[in-house]
Amino acid sequence: MIKSVLLKSKYIKKLNSERKLKKFYGKGKKADKKSISVLFWSTGGMVVQTNLEGIIATALKLRGHKVNVILCDSVYKACAKRIDIPDVPISDWGKYCRSCVSQNSKILDKLGISYYYISDLITKEKADELRSEADKVNYINYKNLSLNGINLGNHLESAMFRHTKGVHLTARKSYLKNMLTLY
Repeated sequence: MIKSVLLKSKYIKKLNSERKLKKFYGKGKKADKKSISVLFWSTGGMVVQTNLEGIIATALKLRGHKVNVILCDSVYKACAKRIDIPDVPISDWGKYCRSCVSQNSKILDKLGISYYYISDLITKEKADELRSEADKVNYINYKNLSLNGINLGNHLESAMFRHTKGVHLTARKSYLKNMLTLY
């Protein structure tokens, strides 16, 4: 009788669920020499995307592969979540980061997937240096953007094309002036 009363408690249900998840995710095949390493770079802002990537990562982990995720922890000036709240001024974007980081981290914690934050891998000084370089990018020179000999201009154009929902860059010139350095 006491057991049935306890199992009705939300807190006990949550503990029981988390215990079952840990037990389930602990049953997977162990990594060995044949295991591949898989890295997910999740830019955050999209809880649905983190759920999907988390499920894929979990499936790979259960099959014995070494899986890690890199999560955004508000290093970026802009992110995909901003599309959901376009009227918020750029200066206020950071207000949404804490809840986003928390939501995405909790998903991976529940799935038992190890992750790092971007700020674990890049110093504040390096982030500031890269932002300074990004500030030099404009609508005219963005295709020439490169870092360590890798051309990034095409990737930037592709990202902006998606951001503008398929409208070609020349059609939204005024809008894109600020977006190029943010994204």
